[in-house]
Amino acid sequence: MWVDPLRIGGSIVTLIKKPYILIAIAFVILAASCSGASTADQNGSGGQAGSGAGFVDLLAELESSGATVESVGEVSQPFFSVDGQIVKVDGVDVQIFEYGDAAAALAETEMISSDGSSVGTTMISWVEAPHFYLKDHFIVLYVGNDSATIETLQEVLGPQFAGR
Repeated sequence: MWVDPLRIGGSIVTLIKKPYILIAIAFVILAASCSGASTADQNGSGGQAGSGAGFVDLLAELESSGATVESVGEVSQPFFSVDGQIVKVDGVDVQIFEYGDAAAALAETEMISSDGSSVGTTMISWVEAPHFYLKDHFIVLYVGNDSATIETLQEVLGPQFAGR
């Protein structure tokens, strides 16, 4: 039986004669992959907007308030630096934008006017009243006047920081 040799420190060692080397290499690879995954989970973002544990936790908080929650798809707003997710909360569209950390989300909120009519240099004509919420590393946008939806969002996210 022919085995490819592995060159280590100038000498040739076959994996058949030294299987503990193969086991050590596998252990190092496994340990490296596990430590990378736990780092992403600790910050709650998982590295991608809408895909991390933080997003799932936020949906669970909305559901625990008694709301029916369904993730619908992605959304992009030209005035935000990240793409978001559209979520139906009791059948009403709510947009959730997940940032890498709370500081990045907070920095983005500083561009939003108090009545929500502009974000940075972008003037917006909303079809209904906008409601902006900030929680941790999320900005949540609800455009509408449904009082039950507003009550649910305030219960989970706190008071809106901008809007009408």
